[in-house]
Amino acid sequence: MTNHTLRRTFRLSALLLLAANVASAQMPPAPVILTEDGFEGVPAYIPDWGAGYQGVYKPATGWKEPFTVKLDREDPHSGLACMRVEFNGAGEDLIRIHSKGIPVPEALRGKNIRVEAYVRSEGIASGSIGLGILQKDAGGKTLGYLGLNEKLAPVAAGNEWQKITAQGKLNSNAASLILMLTADATTGPGQLWVDDVIVLSAD
Repeated sequence: MTNHTLRRTFRLSALLLLAANVASAQMPPAPVILTEDGFEGVPAYIPDWGAGYQGVYKPATGWKEPFTVKLDREDPHSGLACMRVEFNGAGEDLIRIHSKGIPVPEALRGKNIRVEAYVRSEGIASGSIGLGILQKDAGGKTLGYLGLNEKLAPVAAGNEWQKITAQGKLNSNAASLILMLTADATTGPGQLWVDDVIVLSAD
C-alpha cells in the first residue's frame, strides 16, 4: 500500500469518526421511564390499582358498585391481559381509580413528563373519563394535578384500541406521582379497557 493510499485511508477514517461523533452529540438522550404497566402477571383484582371515591377495596371480590375493576384476558392491546373497569352509572360523586405511588427522580423534578396509554370503551361518552397525574411532595402533601387537569388525557368513545397521550411540567417539589382515572359520577352503564400505560420524561 502506497503512502498516498495510506493518507487517503487515514483521512477517510478520521472523517468517519468525526461524523459519528457529531451524530452522537446531536442525538437526544433516551427518555427516562418512571413506570410501565401492561397488567401482565398480576392477580385478578389488580392490587396496584386502588379505588377512590365510591369504591370499597376488597381483594377477594374487587371493588363494589358503582364500578368494578378486574383483569381481562379477552382482547388486550398487547401481551396477555389488560385492565377492565365496569361502570353501572349509579355513582353520586366523581369516581377515581388510582395507581400506587410512583417515585420521581430528583433530576426530573420541575421537568416535563408524558403519559401514554391505550384505551377502548363501550357505552362510555367521550370526555366522561380521563387519565391524570396527581403530584405529591416528599412528605405526602398533594401538589395538584399535572397540567392542573385531572382529565389531562381524555378518553374518546370507541371500541377500537386508541392511544391517549398528554404531557406537562412537574412541580419542582414533586417526589412522587399517582396515576388517576377520573370518571363522571353518571358514567355508564359501560366498560373501559386500559393497557400499556407508561410515564416517561419529555425534555
